[in-house]
Amino acid sequence: ILDKLKGKKIILYQGITSKERPLDKVIKAVGKLGDEYAFVLMSSEENVYSHLDVSNYYFIPFVKPPYHLEITSHAYIGVLSYTPTNNGYSKLNALFCAPNKIYEYASFGIPMIGNDIPGLTLPFEKSNIGVSFSSFEEEEILKAIEKVQNNYTELSANTRLFYKQTDTKKIINEIILGAESKLKK
Repeated sequence: ILDKLKGKKIILYQGITSKERPLDKVIKAVGKLGDEYAFVLMSSEENVYSHLDVSNYYFIPFVKPPYHLEITSHAYIGVLSYTPTNNGYSKLNALFCAPNKIYEYASFGIPMIGNDIPGLTLPFEKSNIGVSFSSFEEEEILKAIEKVQNNYTELSANTRLFYKQTDTKKIINEIILGAESKLKK
């Protein structure tokens, strides 16, 4: 698949597909950009968007971590998508999403786009590493992609800086020490 994508600007989503993570409008928006671009969905789930008539849409089935990062490293823009739904979990989960994908994209200097929720918009704006779109409408998504393109060098440099400034080992140690002290009480 990477050979097929050679020379294309890959807009990548990696993760689960569900009502909480809508992608159909993003795929259609990227479809409007033509063959210079490719929307790549990498997921352990089935290809739920195979019915979309979008010529530059590609599906990559589950790649065992950490080998999925080889595909991630080729991305031009990373996509994050979280919508609060009634799915048995708190809606807060989607609003304040887990940052692991933000860090995976940032480690390779990949700017991001995502919908306007606190868990995405706050780090995007604070560190200038991505662009939020206000709604899941193709035109809004295209505006976000265009803004990334127009500021790509700066956003890419900021994602690398964002990644380097996060001392993951220190954070994990603080969590462990905090948990241990609470267990002793």
